[in-house]
Amino acid sequence: MISKNILIKGINTYYRVGGDKTKPPLVWFDGLSIGKDLKSRLEKSEKILSNFFEDFCVYAFEYPSFMRSDVPETELSAREYSEIIDLFIDKLKLEKPLLIMGHSTGAKLALAYAGFYPKNVKLLVISAPPATYKFSSFYLMTFNKVKTLIQYILASPHLSDDHKKLLPKYILSTSEKNLETNSINKISISLFTFLHFVQTDILNLAKKVTAPTMLLVGKFDILVPFKNTRKLSEILVNGNQYVYYCGHTNLPWKIVGLKDEILKKYQETNNN
Repeated sequence: MISKNILIKGINTYYRVGGDKTKPPLVWFDGLSIGKDLKSRLEKSEKILSNFFEDFCVYAFEYPSFMRSDVPETELSAREYSEIIDLFIDKLKLEKPLLIMGHSTGAKLALAYAGFYPKNVKLLVISAPPATYKFSSFYLMTFNKVKTLIQYILASPHLSDDHKKLLPKYILSTSEKNLETNSINKISISLFTFLHFVQTDILNLAKKVTAPTMLLVGKFDILVPFKNTRKLSEILVNGNQYVYYCGHTNLPWKIVGLKDEILKKYQETNNN
């Protein structure tokens, strides 16, 4: 895939393009990258997305604070991220409505966008979106402990900045260039943006999604519990749930297995 960058709301934002430019657009959002540096994340993402190059022109959007994109001055909300996604689509003059896909945090961004801009989405394919944690007190407690731990690490006088920068390197796949130039304050903004976004409940927003939605969930997903995604599937007005006996990190590959069905559903929406 070819890497490009674009200025959106003053934020230098990266994206990758691959596939047939004469074909309809597909916009993809990666999830966070537990244990993955930028090179590993790019390689995994392209292996998944290359399966769609024959039928779509694929745009992998590296949303602000993630991978190579810049960190904004303040944390972004679900609405603000959705506005940036819509500006990205408009700046590239992608034809709407369009196919949106994503995994994990990227799936939550895709779901939020489809809620705020329902007329712009033709088909939504999402795997393990953390749409809510309000039914899981253990996870809410864990998030608070993680927040305390991150605050402690970033404020510690006993750790060098190089050690502190390992957090965004292996959680957000932040590029080496951004790790060198970003202040600890910017790194704090990037980490807490996603910690707070993951905790944000968007079930009510999901009720506004009108596009056909393919929701992939894992029975053994310990990061996004099955009971939480089941709550989401119950409120999607036009959704189908696909249950797999696997964990969180295997779910993006299951999207590849659904390629023919995705293409069929996409074509059916063209005919309706």
